[in-house]
Amino acid sequence: MRKVFLAYCLFSLFLLGCFYACVQEEGFIGNSKVDRFFNTVGADENVCWITEQLKQKNDSSDFVSVFVNEYGYPLWGKAHWFPEGENTVYAVPVKSTVPDSEINSIWFFSMGQDSTIYRIYTRDMGESITTRVGGDGVEETWMFDYFTINALYKTPASGISFASYIPDAETRNVYEVWKCTHAFAGVGGLLLDKGWHCWLDGYTSSMTLIDPSGTNGGTSGTSGSSGSSGGFTSGSGASGGGNNGNNDTTTVPQDLDQDRSPCGSAKRLSRNVTLKSKVNDLFNAVQNYRVGDTENGWIKTTSDKYVYPTKKEAEHVGYAGTSLSGEKIVEQYHSHPAGGPYPSWADLKVLATRYQRGQIDVANFSYGVVSSMGCFTLVITSENAFKGFAEKVLNDPKMKDKYDIMHGKKDINGVDAVIAKFIDYLKDSLSGLDVLWNNASYDSNSNATLGAWEAKNSNGNASISNYNCN
Repeated sequence: MRKVFLAYCLFSLFLLGCFYACVQEEGFIGNSKVDRFFNTVGADENVCWITEQLKQKNDSSDFVSVFVNEYGYPLWGKAHWFPEGENTVYAVPVKSTVPDSEINSIWFFSMGQDSTIYRIYTRDMGESITTRVGGDGVEETWMFDYFTINALYKTPASGISFASYIPDAETRNVYEVWKCTHAFAGVGGLLLDKGWHCWLDGYTSSMTLIDPSGTNGGTSGTSGSSGSSGGFTSGSGASGGGNNGNNDTTTVPQDLDQDRSPCGSAKRLSRNVTLKSKVNDLFNAVQNYRVGDTENGWIKTTSDKYVYPTKKEAEHVGYAGTSLSGEKIVEQYHSHPAGGPYPSWADLKVLATRYQRGQIDVANFSYGVVSSMGCFTLVITSENAFKGFAEKVLNDPKMKDKYDIMHGKKDINGVDAVIAKFIDYLKDSLSGLDVLWNNASYDSNSNATLGAWEAKNSNGNASISNYNCN
């Protein structure tokens, strides 16, 4: 027992010394290659413990020189972590010795109770996987570009950039802290959506989540398909655009209902009993359509005021100019009695105009079109991207041409494909909008009703899918 106690005390002192070393003065590096390799400024205790173990290994094998020549210097202070089963995995970006290089290597350490396993993952490995499985390679290589931006503060040659958010994932009394980043890339003003990539960053049992900024903020790692640590998921993207990619989300909303991700928005709307009831009223009206029926709908404001149209026509609803004075909109829904299941071009122009006038409460806003097929809803998941989209809708004639081409596509059969082609249009336009769909279901008497919203995606070729929402 004394031996165990003594070992515990020595280990505690070791960790204390390690922690002290990790919080040394900013900028201390040392002169030798080994000093630079083991520079732990800004790293946490676990990372520091890893480096101490590696120092002991280097004393016997002198592996540092070989590693530096092959890969470069680990940036321990830029490491990010995520749980993987009972282990904690740290992803450490490695800076090449080649001048002006991007991050091309990431060192993964999986820390268990009894052992720590590590492996290196390189951009070449990711590109090799891409060659074998096909695709554009983003799911295997996005984390290198992410660390290039957030560890080296450089713009990657790929042109990729990221917009981050922290979605809601509630499991009983414990809340999983998930973080996601949205990638998009291109040159010369032509940007392509490259998908959402998510990872589990920890847990909290409180409604007030811990600020994830700093070393435990958790930002990057490999996708499950890369063959390395599997704490990440990725998928073909949402329709948002995002910011310049240099600033991560640094706070978590205390109210989980503020989650603006596609999945979070679908959950929020589906929990809104009043909204579901009003949407079903519109749906029942279009289900019983008679020739000559007009559109109908409502606008809800942040003060819980409902505004109803003063002008209703077969393909248009209008509101009194003074009805929204001093108000911000959280809901705007209307019906298409005999029209398509998604917004018309005129609808998009109204939406863009309301945004430019400052009438929209972006964080809580949803825009819905109810048809005989269901309820099609737009939510703003990236305001920066939507700001540019709104500007183009109102001022760029090419946007109308793109919409008309999308609308006129032939051989699009079924409501799913129709919705998917609109999603493709939003993604191609880098709109900052995502699509939620509330499909009709039927009871034993063939009576149709609407239920919960689902976050929808498309593969760029009018093929619809669901987001993997827990």
